[in-house]
Amino acid sequence: MKKLRFNSEIDEILINAEKDDRFFDNDNLLLAKEHYGHYVMTIKKNKSLRVYLSQDKYLEFIQMRKKNKEYNYPNMTKTSSNFLYSRFIQYKKFIELSLLELIDTQSYSIISRRLKGMFIFLEEAEKLELKLNNLNDINNEIERNIYLSIDKTTIVKKDKIALRTFFGSIEKFNLSFNAINYFDNLTYHPIKALPSIVIHQLEYSAITEIKEIIEDVNKYQNWMKEFEEIDLFNLANLAHTYYYNVNSQSMKLKSLNLKINEVSVNIHNINLKQWKYRRGNKYEYVDEKQKLKHKELLLLGDQGININIEDEKMYAFWFKELIPDFPFENKITSKYSSVFTVSYIANKYYFIFQKEIRFFYRKISPSVHELYPLVLLILIREGINSEVLSDWKVKLKEGANFILGDETPVCLSIYGNKGRGNKKIHTSIDNKSEQKLFIDFYLNWLKPIYLLSNKNNFLQYYTRNGRGSPFKVWDPNSFFIVCNSTNSFFDKYKIYDRNNIEIKKINHKRIRPYTNYADHLRGYSNFLRQIKKGHNNIDTLLHYENSSEWSEQKMHNIAKTQELLVDIFQGKIKRGEHFSVELFQPGLYADCANTKEPTYYGAKQLNVDENCTNWRKCLTHCNKACVIPNIHGKAIYAWIEYMEKEKERFYNILDWEKEYILDYEAAKMVFNDFTEEEKLFIINDYSDYSNIVKMRFKEKSKKGVI
Repeated sequence: MKKLRFNSEIDEILINAEKDDRFFDNDNLLLAKEHYGHYVMTIKKNKSLRVYLSQDKYLEFIQMRKKNKEYNYPNMTKTSSNFLYSRFIQYKKFIELSLLELIDTQSYSIISRRLKGMFIFLEEAEKLELKLNNLNDINNEIERNIYLSIDKTTIVKKDKIALRTFFGSIEKFNLSFNAINYFDNLTYHPIKALPSIVIHQLEYSAITEIKEIIEDVNKYQNWMKEFEEIDLFNLANLAHTYYYNVNSQSMKLKSLNLKINEVSVNIHNINLKQWKYRRGNKYEYVDEKQKLKHKELLLLGDQGININIEDEKMYAFWFKELIPDFPFENKITSKYSSVFTVSYIANKYYFIFQKEIRFFYRKISPSVHELYPLVLLILIREGINSEVLSDWKVKLKEGANFILGDETPVCLSIYGNKGRGNKKIHTSIDNKSEQKLFIDFYLNWLKPIYLLSNKNNFLQYYTRNGRGSPFKVWDPNSFFIVCNSTNSFFDKYKIYDRNNIEIKKINHKRIRPYTNYADHLRGYSNFLRQIKKGHNNIDTLLHYENSSEWSEQKMHNIAKTQELLVDIFQGKIKRGEHFSVELFQPGLYADCANTKEPTYYGAKQLNVDENCTNWRKCLTHCNKACVIPNIHGKAIYAWIEYMEKEKERFYNILDWEKEYILDYEAAKMVFNDFTEEEKLFIINDYSDYSNIVKMRFKEKSKKGVI
């Protein structure tokens, strides 16, 4: 196809070139050629709709529709955020080139939002006197300046979303550009983990949606088995249905009968209307031969079935008969192309069932929206990065079936590439798990796509929206499409945060930190969690502890301990009045509330006759530690100083971090919480502890002997 060239004059349009359907109205030819390049084609409620970019062309189009006495034309408007050409003449070339990239869908809502976002962007670019040639000129510096500029104006949330949509859509075409999450009120803070209450809702909703998809797909596949056993448009079925409808007063059935008779004439060379006149049940015939033919067809019809579209199963039969290779070929098979159009059968679904056609399409083949709940569930259950998931690969095995990763007697063993560092991340999925069951379903459902796409990615879908190959691979950018679509998962399933505020989108990077907290609740040590996520750098582990719930839990434990200590020191609690008082054992960096049950990172379960003596770990997230500044402060400060000196001895900083970073950060945190008076007391006289902190003690002792 020759590339569309936008021009303001009709004589400059390449009349003989094949028109780009994204910018040419094939359904309504009124001024379609004359206005070519001045509007974008969209689909709204299953109907084609022009979105004009030029105000004068738009007004001319409306006037012509009025002149032709069309009564379903839209209300005339003289201002619109779609009139980009009229408003930003100096940026016309930029707009033209940008639209060639940005118009990769027919969705009216998505296109309108992108155009609105571009309008807001160009308004601010105009104020900043930016020079723009194409989308590649937009970088994060320009993006930040645009955001800073709109901060000085009053902008509604809807417009914020439109602007973010515009920047987000650029990511797909400019690979060096990553849109920033500027509006904190639109998404959660990107560092903190999602709260458990949100994760649990997401997980439940994802499973519910997957089960609904499985039910729909299985139902459709069973219908197709029935379809293979019948000849839908055989003469007996056509005759039965035609004569059943002939006495109906329904205009829909009368209209359908015209189509049925056309099929009969084209396929069987038989006209089912075998009479001259009909009034009720009385017929007048041209001759005896026609009368006998009518009687013969009535008898034949008794052997057929009613093929009126009264339920989704019969609709599925018609759809398969007319468009047998959907979704890979979205056109009427040649046998019926003179009788039916694609829009006819697609619109039938909405008129009969009052549902958008996408609800039927998803029974046949998945879109990005049907992949999303599985993606969501795997991210939650397995705790992997989305980029690793997008790199999961399938392979063909015997029997033309596909498998994901390597099958073992107990689990699926899957490797995916993590882009940063080009590292392979391993994931094991239990063969008895729910996600394994769902994966097997998707492997079978996606099989036709695997066979035709020449790609081996697990998560693929087929779409005619967009440029390039219609076989698309799901990737992290798909999150933006899903969350900003009118078909959003978050519109169907209401998700609420801890403040009972409805969530319309999430930052999917915040799922992974949550899984680390979940593993902590399961009792996994920091080492096991580090291995489970494939982390080598201890800094990454610390990052994934940044869960608000984890922090709240730790602060709650600290607060309870502090409250108890205050009561002891003030004499409110005497020895023997509180069970915890009896358990305090003296320690170098803290007294211990229970030497039998340490909770520091990596702590092992002790035997009945053993006690914890691993004083170096008292401060490292052990909730049994009770720090008294004037008693333990000097040792803690000496311990910090020792670790800092050790840092200079290590050749590799990562080796030092693995050895000390958790203890160092914990000790620093405790020391920083001391009062200034306590710190001064400690720093002036801590040298007596400089040697003892170098010593290594046994991690445990029997019968309290150190």
